[in-house]
Amino acid sequence: MPISGFSEFKSHLPDYSDKQAKLIVARLPIFAILTLLISIGIDYSIRIIYLFNPNETLILIEPWFPIIIPLIFIWGGIRTAQLGFLRRNRLIREDKTRAYQKVVKKVFRGIGMVFGGLFYAYMPHYGFLGLDPGGLSPINPITTRFSLSLIAQWTGISWDFYPRFIIGFVILGLMIGTAVRAVKDFGIDNAGLVYVYYPEDAKVVQSDIYSIVRHPMYMAAIMISIGGFCFQFSIYSIIHLIITLLGFTYHIHCVEEKELIERFGDSYKTYTKRVPAILIKPENWGRYFKFLVGK
Repeated sequence: MPISGFSEFKSHLPDYSDKQAKLIVARLPIFAILTLLISIGIDYSIRIIYLFNPNETLILIEPWFPIIIPLIFIWGGIRTAQLGFLRRNRLIREDKTRAYQKVVKKVFRGIGMVFGGLFYAYMPHYGFLGLDPGGLSPINPITTRFSLSLIAQWTGISWDFYPRFIIGFVILGLMIGTAVRAVKDFGIDNAGLVYVYYPEDAKVVQSDIYSIVRHPMYMAAIMISIGGFCFQFSIYSIIHLIITLLGFTYHIHCVEEKELIERFGDSYKTYTKRVPAILIKPENWGRYFKFLVGK
């Protein structure tokens, strides 16, 4: 299956073969999976250590890990990808032809880290993937309380998992559809921030989605945290969603759109007033679903 925008992406990597350029693109899912696995490993590492070396310090720090982990990977990934903006002027002065090539690995690594950190929202913290093999339940009761569904804690019912499961994975399905369609229309060259370095080469993307939301890729990313919030409906999932929203709001308004306003001027300012950044207005949901099915 051809990758939309790949030829334009490859043209800005003068020292890379087609195979090497595709391996760069593959870094995104690879780093997303690695980040998720590392997140899970860190999450349960304290409990494993506690099995062999019980002590009060581990009990005290355990509740903080599900908060620190997304902070590290979501914010760290965003900052890593932002190198595409922050080092641009210096790299262009040194060698304009290879400026983007020098940061492309970090850009895709950072995006992958963000997605891995986002999928962490679906992970339970009250046992190993919801089970308890060999004593991997939380060692601090606060961790358990912050991990369990608030609905179950407030009402005492146990069947709330099923509607949460359905809603969480419906949103995840919408996220996947949004991301696939956005990349198809947007192109891997745009998604990989190529035109941050070469605005003169930028192409106009003709897609109805940009008349209802400015950043469909970021919307898809945030939908992962929203899906995780609905799936877990816990205090940790609320904190995870807040971290995600703050991280993307900062990146969109303080980094990316500053560059877009510099590039396109008042026309982009007018566009921002007309079209929301990541939330679709209720009257446009019909158009959004038509976009998902390719109409």
